[in-house]
Parts: sequence; C-alpha cells; structure tokens
Amino acid sequence: QPRGICACQTAEKVVNLEEGILFDNFTLQCAGVLYPSDLRFALTDQPGVTVGTWNFPVIKNIVFPNTVVDMQVETGGGEYDWIIEFQCIDGPFSILFYAFNFYSRTYQDAEDVIPVMEASARAQGLGPFIDYGRRMEIVDHTDCIYMH
Repeated sequence: QPRGICACQTAEKVVNLEEGILFDNFTLQCAGVLYPSDLRFALTDQPGVTVGTWNFPVIKNIVFPNTVVDMQVETGGGEYDWIIEFQCIDGPFSILFYAFNFYSRTYQDAEDVIPVMEASARAQGLGPFIDYGRRMEIVDHTDCIYMH
C-alpha cells in the first residue's frame, strides 16, 4: 500500500470450492476514501499456492502468484491465529514485484505475534526479501472505515 497516503487495509477471504476461487475482498483507505477490491485467486493443485488477478484497470492483466508460507492454527478450534502470504513476480532480468502479507485474527497481541511471524518467514528462507527494500511496516488502523 502507498505509505503515508493509505492505511486501514483489511482482507476478508472466502473460498468457493465449486468455482476453484479464493475471493480476497480487501479494502484500502487512501486520503479518507475507502477503496474496495476485486482480487481473486485461482486455487491450484498445490495446497497453499494460488494464482491471483486483480480486476483493477491499471493492473488487470497482471498475474500474482501467491503462496501461504506458514500459519499457526488455533489450539482445538481449527481456525488460524495467523497466516503469512508471499507474492513474487519474476521479470526477464530481476524480480519485478514482491510482497508479504502478515495476517492475524487480532491486533491486540501484535507485539508478541509479529516477531514470531517474522522468524517463521526467515526460517522459510525469506530473510533477504524482508531485509531488502522498504522493510516491513505495520498498517495503521487509526480512524478506519470498514465495510465488513
């Protein structure tokens, strides 16, 4: 998300097994305006690997490979506590785009959970991506407008 302009990013993911699609209904609030998305990920034969497309005019034809790097499942409940996703687009000579998504069911324990998630991503060999570029940033959720 554009830093300093946008905040309040949320994601609500719904899987439709009949269509083979994971709908990622995320929102982003920029300069006080809420922008909903139409991001869809086609399920693949590999568990945790999806292929995304975003119905947004500027990047409509770009394919976003997406991989669930790791997750922690709630003890006894079967729901996730946190999930890490990684997207990467290779170009002819270098990587054109990469991004991490660190999702947590709650923000109250961020001070404890984020270091665990980062350690997990590094254990999967993704440390160079974390260390390069603009670094990770916690999304600001102050004064947000939410649709879901």
